[in-house]
Amino acid sequence: MGQVPNKSGKPKYFIVGNGRLAKHFLHYFDLLGVSYIQCVRENLFEFVKLSNQSESVDRILLLIRDDQIENFIREYKSKISPQLIWIHCSGVLSIEEAESAHPLASFSEVLFDLRFYKSIPFVTEKGRKNFHELFPQLQNPNFEIYKEEKELYHAWCSIAGNFTTILWQNFFNYLKDDLLLPSEAAHQFLVSISENLIKSNDPLTGPLKRGDTKTIERHLRQLKNSPLEDVYKSFIKLFEKSKR
Repeated sequence: MGQVPNKSGKPKYFIVGNGRLAKHFLHYFDLLGVSYIQCVRENLFEFVKLSNQSESVDRILLLIRDDQIENFIREYKSKISPQLIWIHCSGVLSIEEAESAHPLASFSEVLFDLRFYKSIPFVTEKGRKNFHELFPQLQNPNFEIYKEEKELYHAWCSIAGNFTTILWQNFFNYLKDDLLLPSEAAHQFLVSISENLIKSNDPLTGPLKRGDTKTIERHLRQLKNSPLEDVYKSFIKLFEKSKR
């Protein structure tokens, strides 16, 4: 159970969880001097006791797995003060008993600096409490979407973030294991792609962009019977659809 004293009179957060996202939130709050109490799932008796005793706590921030959030709320919400605002950070769930604010960023074991944390956009639900009502001390960019849009929105987040990470990890391994090249050889390639995506209105390069069908055929011949063969063909279809 970790605790930062509340001297400002501003909202204080009861943070449940100790995974990657929790560690980033704790670090961000520490950098800003935002008050919080942290509780891990192994200490839930303490959670109930402290959340009822700590009058300065008025927000419960659930930073646990998506598939645990609803059961956690169902089990504990009736046992603590009804005045507390419950917040989860799932991008896919819409729960009547809790507000949501999804941080649009990828969180590994590497912590960021304050400038980066302040730049992370949050996505909340239209018709519910807005971002500044949930986090008055934070000035992050924020946007709202309808609850009916959340599942597809989160699917896109997973595809754009997780799936590209899998591709890059496998590319690094291919360089290292098959070509005996250091994976660092591709780091600048990755940086240039990111820079193009952020800064250019026309970032795509390569054979798809050029309409180089002979090169594409050579690629597919080399990828025959590999899981990447279907991936390549799927992206060709996605590219063709995006041109219409």
